[in-house]
Amino acid sequence: MDAVLLLGALYYPRALPERQKAVREAWRILKPDGIVAAPGISRITFLRDMFRSPDPFSAAFFGPAFADALSEAQTDPDGNGFIAQFLETGTLDPPPAPPISYAHLTTIAEFRQLLMARFEELVLTGTESFTSPRQDEWKIEIRRRHRKVVGSHFSDDSDHFLFIGRR
Repeated sequence: MDAVLLLGALYYPRALPERQKAVREAWRILKPDGIVAAPGISRITFLRDMFRSPDPFSAAFFGPAFADALSEAQTDPDGNGFIAQFLETGTLDPPPAPPISYAHLTTIAEFRQLLMARFEELVLTGTESFTSPRQDEWKIEIRRRHRKVVGSHFSDDSDHFLFIGRR
């Protein structure tokens, strides 16, 4: 193949060996100098949505399990609950994880390490600003204050990462 798109292959498998297998398979089927494009989802995305308030979107999708996880995060003195585990591993398991359900959310460093095991990095970027869920509010505020605000284009603040690499 001249190019491979790993859409979903690096965020639905929760176990690292499964994600590594997807990377190895992409490398195997690519021609020399072939291009891989691999999106990933940042851990900050789920946490931002979880702590956003008030947010009818979250309540509608996450329901009671989401409310339980949020309550646990606020009352867990030892930090051993769902949020602590998620921050350490990036693993999401229902019930508190709808609408994405079972998934692995990543960090820039972890994502880069996974892909650079096989590919030369050409680009690794955040695909949107941390403000993306609230663009309308930001535009109003920018006009109100007559200021220019620059979003984050390469940080753990982006919801999604995109790695483009060469075999």
